[in-house]
Amino acid sequence: MSFIKYLTGILFMMLLLNCNYSMTEKDKHPDWDSFPKLAGSGFKMDSINDSILNLKYDSDYYYAANGKFLFVYNRDFKRVWKEKSDLYNVEVDEKKNIYVYNNEEVYKYAFPWSRREKVEVINGYKIADSIRATLGNLQDDLTHDSIKEKRIENIKLEILDRKIRSNYISCYSFEDSGYILFSYKGKEYGLYDYELKKYYENKKGLKPFWAKNIAQTETNLKLNDKAVLGNGSSGNHFFFSFYPYGYAYYRLKTGKNSMDFKYYNNNLDQRNLMQWKNPFNNKIILRRYYDNSRSTIYLVSNT
Repeated sequence: MSFIKYLTGILFMMLLLNCNYSMTEKDKHPDWDSFPKLAGSGFKMDSINDSILNLKYDSDYYYAANGKFLFVYNRDFKRVWKEKSDLYNVEVDEKKNIYVYNNEEVYKYAFPWSRREKVEVINGYKIADSIRATLGNLQDDLTHDSIKEKRIENIKLEILDRKIRSNYISCYSFEDSGYILFSYKGKEYGLYDYELKKYYENKKGLKPFWAKNIAQTETNLKLNDKAVLGNGSSGNHFFFSFYPYGYAYYRLKTGKNSMDFKYYNNNLDQRNLMQWKNPFNNKIILRRYYDNSRSTIYLVSNT
């Protein structure tokens, strides 16, 4: 009987481990301060209290959005502009005009961001759907689908070439998006169509926007260890898995100053505290992720 219990226990433990269950332990450093407290460390830390989803920078400013507001910060991360907006995808051109967008709309805030303009969107997918519906009853049912789609694509390009004239001043690609921004004198169009990016890139140079994403670095912040305090669970009766939660142990160092601290993470499989490379000065930028990629920014410097 005892052997059966032992075997059952082994099988149960193997099942748990197979579902990513982690063995628990105690806090390895109960005397360490818990982030964001840095008492007596020789560091000064300031938090940027705006919740942020997307953050970019150019030669002079940071640009951020959180789905409720747009923000612009100077090089010292002091906020210089704030505007209501439920769009959080951001692009910035070389004139510091800000563009925000989703799959349906594009808006432009012309520098110095005193007015908002709606950019006309041309949806290549909707044009193709309209052509497909029109041709649906006209084409032979025996015509191969690839031939039908090629014809639809050719008609779509003819329509777009009449709308998007070749004398545009510039065309920019929205990052990780199906948008291309065409600029004319006094007019702009946003073409939404992933499949046509290569087409217009070959016709005339398709440029990236001016503002860049901030690079991640580990110059000053090092993750040294973890302690699993418990396991959370997710899934349903078809699929089930665990994820560990507990403390991540870090060392923060700049110049001659350093300190060790811990950070409580509700999912240790995901790193929620990291350092970004500061494009403007020597202050350390720490970003704490929470709530589906939203984050709080902290600036750390020597006291």
